Amino acid sequence: MLPREKEKLAYYEKLKKRYQYNKEVRRILRHRHVPKFIKNRQKKKVIQTESKKRKEENIRMNAPSGTLDYTSEKRTKIAGIEE
Repeated sequence: MLPREKEKLAYYEKLKKRYQYNKEVRRILRHRHVPKFIKNRQKKKVIQTESKKRKEENIRMNAPSGTLDYTSEKRTKIAGIEE
């Protein structure tokens, strides 16, 4: 990073610290710009997980009782348990 960039970032950080209790500045600090590509990917991922959960629920509702047990999302991510 160039020295001017470092100075600029340091100056912005100092301003943020100075005016952190100002209502408008606090609001600006909370809302960050996210690139459109990342925002669309996040939305797509949410849709995929919701549809996966909905499909599992439909399978569970239509399967004979007791054949499919509910497993939490944490348990499905675990590959195996070492002893």
